[in-house]
Amino acid sequence: MPGRGYDGDPDRFEPVRPFPEPREWRIEQGPNPGTIIIGLVNDELTLGLHPALI
Repeated sequence: MPGRGYDGDPDRFEPVRPFPEPREWRIEQGPNPGTIIIGLVNDELTLGLHPALI
């Protein structure tokens, strides 16, 4: 899927992994000072911390 940072349907807990070709992401100011949001272009899916403490 060109321009997407995942392969196939997005999964909320899919780990981020490298692809051989470039992917497009949106980076914007987060809700709190000093934070950012990294997400898919034209989509609500964003990168985040896994809720499980490892």
